[in-house]
Amino acid sequence: AKTKANTSVSSELESSLKKILTHVNENRRPDAQTLAGADNAIQTDKRNFSTFDDKSQSKYMMLSAWSYHFAGDAPKAFMAASKAYKSNPENTDAHISQVALAILADRRPITVKPKTKTTRSRSRQEPRQRRSREPGYDMEMMEPAMAIAETPSRVKLNGILQLDVSAIKTNLIKPRMERLELNCVNSTKFSFAPGDSDLCMLFWQLDPKKTVQSYADTAPSARQPAEPNEFELSRRKSRSNGYDPYGDRSQPTGPDESEMQAFKKLFAGAIGNPSIKFVAVNTDSIANKQNVIKKLLDQPRPWAQVIAQDPASNAEIFANLNIETPVMAIVTKNGTVRYTGPATGFLAPMVLENIAPAIVTTKVNDMQNAERQLQNTEPEVPSSVDRRVPPISKAAPPSRNSEDFVQIGQDYQAGKDLSYAQQYIKMGKYTSYKKGIDMCRSILQKYPDTEYAEKARDILRQVPERYQMRYKITNEEMGL
Repeated sequence: AKTKANTSVSSELESSLKKILTHVNENRRPDAQTLAGADNAIQTDKRNFSTFDDKSQSKYMMLSAWSYHFAGDAPKAFMAASKAYKSNPENTDAHISQVALAILADRRPITVKPKTKTTRSRSRQEPRQRRSREPGYDMEMMEPAMAIAETPSRVKLNGILQLDVSAIKTNLIKPRMERLELNCVNSTKFSFAPGDSDLCMLFWQLDPKKTVQSYADTAPSARQPAEPNEFELSRRKSRSNGYDPYGDRSQPTGPDESEMQAFKKLFAGAIGNPSIKFVAVNTDSIANKQNVIKKLLDQPRPWAQVIAQDPASNAEIFANLNIETPVMAIVTKNGTVRYTGPATGFLAPMVLENIAPAIVTTKVNDMQNAERQLQNTEPEVPSSVDRRVPPISKAAPPSRNSEDFVQIGQDYQAGKDLSYAQQYIKMGKYTSYKKGIDMCRSILQKYPDTEYAEKARDILRQVPERYQMRYKITNEEMGL
């Protein structure tokens, strides 16, 4: 049998791998020249593959995996990535590549752990574990939620790829999404039916519940969730302070806001595309409902919002989820849940582009571009939702159910309209003031004699005088 000479890959392959991984991390497709250089490096080093040490074989197979991916061969990409990971499980880039390419190939990721010696004989009832061909390691399917975090080598993300693989929640929800008919906080309806469109969901929560519950908890083989280890405890800090190519360039205040901003960019990239819908589902306990409503009023979002624990929301299937940090779910048109994990990082937009190629997520490279995308359309919730709301009047008596959807929904919609009007006016000197002015006039018409009308007048007074004259803004509209 041949023995390895422990040689290393060429400098050309090292350079190509670095370039390709950098493009992947930034969710940019390499140009033809970069891909051709990678292919040449692979072919040149192929003859020496049998002499490479494990780390070098891992690099070779990792470059091959991503080359297969960009060539459109998902199965070969997954197989090559698995070999790269098994050759060197301590390589963070190899681990992340294997997880990402498994999900993109609609396969379940694996995790490799050091093989432990034991004198205990295997029980007849104990399932036989799949073993890798690499010496000293066992291979098994990745367990839901916390399995990756159990591996000590996951503590340091010192590679090029930045993806929190421990935040990928494989069994958070059922593997197939049934028909949804949800009632949103602004008194509108959100619907999804398999065969109708693709679906993006964001599950979020202000305060953790006392017990962790998910779809996997009801399965016969479900494990009890593991206690957070050092990696899990440091995850929030690293995501808010570390490099995040899909985080807001304005440095959001924490991981929750980073996830919201990443979801916002995906939404912006899909604006005008009727084949995909967006909805956010809050999973706080019903006792925290007023705090959730306050959060929604203070920070209006352009997509549909649902409070799962509210009986009127018709979202009881999500009511018992316990979300430590926001989790995004991507559902294909046929109802298959392809991804449940962070919206930040390169993988979520990559999965979305994989199932819906028409979505221009690669063109939304930062929040400034996302704002421009949002300004090119009316500030509406997803196309499946009717956002018409009746006017609010201070003199109107509160309804019997005012603490639920009616008044709260109107307040939420008015606050969202004001938020967009303010953004349009701020960007007016770069684009046009017209949309902001039109939005303020709409608020004055829909919500007369309210605090929202007063705030709209304040916004109109921020318009430069020459544009006030151009768009014929009256003193009455400005409250003068």
